[in-house]
Amino acid sequence: MRTIYFLLPLLLLANYCVQAQGTRPVTTTNNQPLPIPVIPDSVTGNTTQLSNYLLAHTQEPVAFTRALYNWMANTIAYDVINTYKPDYYKDTADAVTKTLQTRVAVCQGYAALFSEVCRKGGIPAYFIGGYTQLNGQLGNASHAWVGVKFGDKWYMMDPTWGAGYLQAGKFVRKLNWSYFMVKPEVFVKTHISFDPLWQLSTHPVRHDEFRDSNWSEAGKRPAFSLTDSLDAYSRQSLMAQMQHKIARIESFGVTNQLIGNELVHARNMIQVTQYNEQVARQNKEVSTQNVVIDKYNKGGSLFNEGVGLFNKFVEFKNAQFRPGKPDNEIKAMVDEVATRLTLAREELDGLQTPDKNIQQQINTLKKSVADLQKRVEEEELFVQKYIKTGKLFRKTLFYKFGA
Repeated sequence: MRTIYFLLPLLLLANYCVQAQGTRPVTTTNNQPLPIPVIPDSVTGNTTQLSNYLLAHTQEPVAFTRALYNWMANTIAYDVINTYKPDYYKDTADAVTKTLQTRVAVCQGYAALFSEVCRKGGIPAYFIGGYTQLNGQLGNASHAWVGVKFGDKWYMMDPTWGAGYLQAGKFVRKLNWSYFMVKPEVFVKTHISFDPLWQLSTHPVRHDEFRDSNWSEAGKRPAFSLTDSLDAYSRQSLMAQMQHKIARIESFGVTNQLIGNELVHARNMIQVTQYNEQVARQNKEVSTQNVVIDKYNKGGSLFNEGVGLFNKFVEFKNAQFRPGKPDNEIKAMVDEVATRLTLAREELDGLQTPDKNIQQQINTLKKSVADLQKRVEEEELFVQKYIKTGKLFRKTLFYKFGA
């Protein structure tokens, strides 16, 4: 019987919220509003369709993201009901699917959808988790936004805050360009990532400095090698990414419960990852074992077919090849047995397994195949001699004469 193991899903998302903000229009250098293509509903069923449409109807990456930002603000409503349900989305993929299907989302949905459409359009983009403050007041829940790269420069986008705000527990839709294409050093005045890496800055701010609105200290520290760090991150395993994330967060100070919750989440992710890696190893072992068993079973089936055919040949030989058959059919009978045994041997050659019982069965079957092949070779020689013998004398071949 085969054994199957299942991987636990990776829990990628925490609990996030929305806050109010101001407005800022996007204009050209002539202070004229930029044209933004209208995205039809027919191309918004999945991120591939949406991305392909934007690629076909915009000239460059900034225009691509502007059109996406505008469409999300005017199409996706904030999901007030599920604001404080951390298990509403299973992972980022589920967040994208639910956002497109329901046209409502909390900030994970906004950020996950925005970043995935960008990536499918060839624009580097990262889903970023952190928390916020406005007017010196920290947000009461974690938040999510997106880091996007144009050329060699990073910018921040918050499609959730760009869609509107909450007032008296209700969502008020209001397109807001203040959180589109913001420089990281400006964005950090209101949004700080849990992991300093995702401030996307060469001078990241500590959490206590963010709390105290102390923006001068970061510039006094040695510059952070952002490009090298992102390159290293992209090459790391998920386990290594989580371990380094925890170290970076702790080094920048745990100043509130939101950061503490993120650390707990990261440590849980490591446990899940370790479990998944263990299960993956077990799955690989089971898969390898199943391949061995499949080949053993196939080899055994071919051997059994060969035995059946050989027995028929022996019965026919014992009857002195009566009723008569043409010589080529007699030869085909023994050749067919040889073919089955050759195929069986090919299935069994090189089969190795750490399971001693299975290996013993494999070795036994190999010996049985080899033994029968020797008998078939003897019968092949007999048939060759039979065919070469004149028909009047063939009957004598079935008798053994004593000395």
